[in-house]
Amino acid sequence: MILPEGIELKDIARVYPSAVIEHEGIETSVSLEWFEEKKNEVQLKGYELIFISKSGQRKGIFFPDFEEMMQALEKIYLLLKEST
Repeated sequence: MILPEGIELKDIARVYPSAVIEHEGIETSVSLEWFEEKKNEVQLKGYELIFISKSGQRKGIFFPDFEEMMQALEKIYLLLKEST
């Protein structure tokens, strides 16, 4: 599993899945819950795992497909679990 540049496994404070949407020409990441509520009003571009480091740095990895993102999240969870 490749982590975002500048983020090491030992430095991860949080990881969460998000949807990448476009609305009125602006592309942004939103929570999956928000996307489910507003999916008829926005255009889905893909998905992103958002990594927050212990120092507060935020980085993401883009996935075109929900299942692929969730598989990556599971691998990261297992790596984090093994490292503690």
